[in-house]
Amino acid sequence: MVSPFARMLHYTTISPTSNKERRLHPFVTWESLMATKKPPGQKITSNAGKTSSALTPEFIDGPRLFEMLQAACDGLERNQDAINSLNVFPVPDGDTGTNMLLTMKSALRECKSVSRTASNIAASAAKGALMGARGNSGVILSQIMRGLASAVEGHDSMDAKLFSDGLSAASQAAYKAVSKPVEGTMLTVIRDASEAAKRDISGSISGVMKAASQAAENAVLKTPEILPMLKEAGVVDSGGQGVAVILRSMYRCLVGDITPTAIVTASTSAISSSHNAEDGYGYCTEFLIEGHKLDTEAIRKQVMALGGSILVAGDTTLVKVHLHTSDPGKALSLSVRLGSIKGIKIDNIDSQHAEYIKAHNLKPLAVVAVALGDGFTEIFRGLGVDEIVKGGQTMNPSAEDLRQAVDRAPSTNVILLPNNPNVVMTANIVSQLSTKNVRVVPTRSIPQGIAAVLAMDPEGELTSNSSAMTSAIAKIGTLELCKATKSTSVNGIKIKKGQPIVLSEGEISFSGNDFESLICEALRKNNLKDGMLVTLYFGKDASAESTKSVMSLIRASFPSMQVELINGGQPHYEYIVSYE
Repeated sequence: MVSPFARMLHYTTISPTSNKERRLHPFVTWESLMATKKPPGQKITSNAGKTSSALTPEFIDGPRLFEMLQAACDGLERNQDAINSLNVFPVPDGDTGTNMLLTMKSALRECKSVSRTASNIAASAAKGALMGARGNSGVILSQIMRGLASAVEGHDSMDAKLFSDGLSAASQAAYKAVSKPVEGTMLTVIRDASEAAKRDISGSISGVMKAASQAAENAVLKTPEILPMLKEAGVVDSGGQGVAVILRSMYRCLVGDITPTAIVTASTSAISSSHNAEDGYGYCTEFLIEGHKLDTEAIRKQVMALGGSILVAGDTTLVKVHLHTSDPGKALSLSVRLGSIKGIKIDNIDSQHAEYIKAHNLKPLAVVAVALGDGFTEIFRGLGVDEIVKGGQTMNPSAEDLRQAVDRAPSTNVILLPNNPNVVMTANIVSQLSTKNVRVVPTRSIPQGIAAVLAMDPEGELTSNSSAMTSAIAKIGTLELCKATKSTSVNGIKIKKGQPIVLSEGEISFSGNDFESLICEALRKNNLKDGMLVTLYFGKDASAESTKSVMSLIRASFPSMQVELINGGQPHYEYIVSYE
């Protein structure tokens, strides 16, 4: 629904020139934030007076790194409800805390059975985080952990410098994960933390971690100065707050201030290598080149121009080449000029693929969609969608949830429709987790998902369908209406708790006193033309009286429009409106 970098926490901010609070809030100190109660039924171990008497270690080995990750998970768990409930936007999908917590829990699960070197723990945590990444904040967190793992690879333990290098790599990986990085978000927080670690001159691992933790907390407080929207609402970035919680929790664990909670059940999930759909099929071509002074890198660059799924390995006298290409002859001709070729093996992958599909009763193409609501589920089923993953507002599916649905789909070629802006990034990593050819059509709403399915050719190819479906969603406008979950001010709009509000393409446009007039006002502001189709999907909380009134008012206000009323059955949003 809302941009991942526009989900923010209420937080007490301190003026740099005074000690006066700019905005009152119950969580006035870090200590009070860390002391937030756990959900009922979960044991809280008091840390008062439990600082370890042991000297702070000079290195972080595997077992200690695992304990620190556990502490980070505990910190997120203590603050999960606080982070979720302090979402600046008054819509019912403030789930940053939940997404980061579930991602971290998945990271811990993957670590349980590996040998306890820092390298193995970091690599397994990164893998687990990727498998369980939920929402945009979860995906970015998984990339932060991947960056740390890349720096510690091959090391049994980390000293101050190696941990500092790991934070730098984590920041770089996080930025690369986002196509259009936005400052004032969790990206800024991890970057500032990494830069502070580099500047630390203590030479100790605890000094580096303390510097990084303090810098993260300071960066969080500065996010309102970077993003005007945050300053207007008097809040900080929720994902950035999650990063600060993680770093502070890990630091406290290192110096003995936090008692780790019990680890969770190990996961048996594993990342599988996947075929790149862009490689196509054609002919699988393999051969050896024998010669003198062969340049493996130069051969690789030449072969890359001829096809996909490239593998070139060897030395100066013998090189193995593997590629998928529509014309094996070009690859063989190129290689003959470099030396003598032998061990030639050419297989028609198209023919093999067709035989496999026939033998396994598979479809040429399958579709997996994310949806919430009995009505929308029925609509997608009726349109031929093969697998539906329950999710959307307040419950973003994990990457593993999506992978399992993709693997269940009756085809080796799968279109994935996230249907929510906070699921798109998670969907994009599924191709790394499944052995199937997966294309994500970046649908950001249910109406876009429906339009994409209607534009699909069930017998067509993956690439052409992906292109056609992506073009189709660009023609769909979406309005979403719900009741504000809190009183606030966003984009200059003052909103009262319980007041009807409208979101246009995921951004809050305005508020009103009733849904009937609000929908009509929103349609007018979007300059609808004669003959356009307007579809109202009413949610499970929309009353029959309200639905009837909305339809009557729209038809009276827009007599030249085609208007349809369909049961979406979605929770949280009384109406979702599409126009095209």
